[in-house]
Amino acid sequence: MTIPVFFSSSPIHDREGKVQGYIYVAQDLTERKLLEDQLLQAQKLASLGRFVAGLSHEINASLIVILRYAQQILESGTDGGIRQKTEIVAKRAEHSHKIIQDLLTFVRPRQKRGEILNPCDLVDEMLEVLNPDVEKFKIKIERDYPDVPSKIDGDEDLLREVFMNLMVNAFQALESNKGERRFKVTASVEGQKMRLSFADNGPGIDKKDQSKIFEPFFTTKEVGVGTGLGLSLTYGIMKQHEGAIQVESELGQGTVFHLDFPRVPNELKSDLRTAEKA
Repeated sequence: MTIPVFFSSSPIHDREGKVQGYIYVAQDLTERKLLEDQLLQAQKLASLGRFVAGLSHEINASLIVILRYAQQILESGTDGGIRQKTEIVAKRAEHSHKIIQDLLTFVRPRQKRGEILNPCDLVDEMLEVLNPDVEKFKIKIERDYPDVPSKIDGDEDLLREVFMNLMVNAFQALESNKGERRFKVTASVEGQKMRLSFADNGPGIDKKDQSKIFEPFFTTKEVGVGTGLGLSLTYGIMKQHEGAIQVESELGQGTVFHLDFPRVPNELKSDLRTAEKA
């Protein structure tokens, strides 16, 4: 690890003005360098935001026209090859629209709207949305929730995006499995935090990639499959919730993503009252 340091020196003189030694001062510039990097990143994002905002308007306008005409063709009862090709066009247009929305969210994240909620309810909701993929790839879903659900202060829409990103990544990874495909969600309480863990028995993530997976635009997927923004957005949303995300993975052993959320203060007080009575 390299630490940026600024060195300065001053001579020590005696009464006759002769140099008798030097005073050396070393100043740790780590914090200053961090602030400079953050400012540079903010400036880059601001510039990228202006570019994406202008570009997205033009692209989305074209995509809306493509989707409308594709929908009209599909609703007209067209059969055979034309229908199949139209479905492909509509699917790719929707995918392109999603990429634009992810870019806009990345460069201009919306503010968190807090409310007290049980995140397990949102997990179940997203699993229901993705049930067609679960059935298609024959994935065995397991849930391990506490008897008394723990609540957090969260934004439903943002958390849906977090859970959706992690589930889609896991299901895509499980496609390559030849044997049983398993996905498990575990909820637990550890002191002042509530933890959700998303585990799959897919191919795992290489150690050299694990330090990069939360970087914007980094992806190990094939071209056209992912934008490399999903985990970056997930990381940012967890920061907005004053939480954290961690990954544990070994090649051939699957992957686990841990999401840690601060618990609602009232629940912590309830735990203390219960402990005092005991």
